[in-house]
Amino acid sequence: MRERVTPSLVVSILALVITMSGIADAARHTLEHALAGRHTHRHSNTHRHTPKRIDGHRVSAVPYPGGVLLLGKTGRFPAKAIPVVGNASQIDGKSRSELEPSCPPAAVDMGTWCLERGPHPLQLNEKGFNNWFWASQKCVEEGGFLPSTAQLIGAAKQVLLEGKIHENMETATLDTEPLGLKDEREMSSTLVTTTGGSEAAGSYTEPAPASAQYVTVYSNEQKGGLAGGEPVSAPESFRCGYFKAPRANKAIEPVPPTTQLPR
Repeated sequence: MRERVTPSLVVSILALVITMSGIADAARHTLEHALAGRHTHRHSNTHRHTPKRIDGHRVSAVPYPGGVLLLGKTGRFPAKAIPVVGNASQIDGKSRSELEPSCPPAAVDMGTWCLERGPHPLQLNEKGFNNWFWASQKCVEEGGFLPSTAQLIGAAKQVLLEGKIHENMETATLDTEPLGLKDEREMSSTLVTTTGGSEAAGSYTEPAPASAQYVTVYSNEQKGGLAGGEPVSAPESFRCGYFKAPRANKAIEPVPPTTQLPR
């Protein structure tokens, strides 16, 4: 039976021919001569050393454009062959602090993300428009997101969430309006429905049904608590979350105090 010639057989035969012809040893011998020549040059001042080359590429222990770099005795590139960065304290003119991810000035660092320290400040002409749709879009407009119930409650020990009137101001954000104290809660991005059926989540004719509600949370003395649901069209206090980003601590300018709503 005639044996079939396979690609692997052809490669094996070719490798054997190259090895027997001595081509494989050429590079090794050239490197050995280069090393010997370097040694002779180091200890003799009477003979000018001619750089060795492999296929036109200069062989040396120091880097040359298009050259062959010899490894050191440890099998690694010599330290002198590694380029030195002129100014390691900056990259493209920016310092390390400018490149490190950070939080906006009015936000608390939660590890991998940030949360506004207090309820999002509203301008006078925004009062009453801050429902779930508006708040979601406002947070995205500022480069963030409306936090979920889990995120807000998870942050309850690190930020002061809105609270009930019996809590103290060290554990919650309380209402201090002249009309009198009242319990406060804040919006989350988490939605629930109060009725069954597909229309409970809205439709083209009813994009904001009363049955679609966002879950509110409160401080509960920094333990976190659920405070019921409100229709998505109802205004409520909210705060934005942000992902850390370089120079974020300079990205958002605080709203001037004269345009903020009184708390």
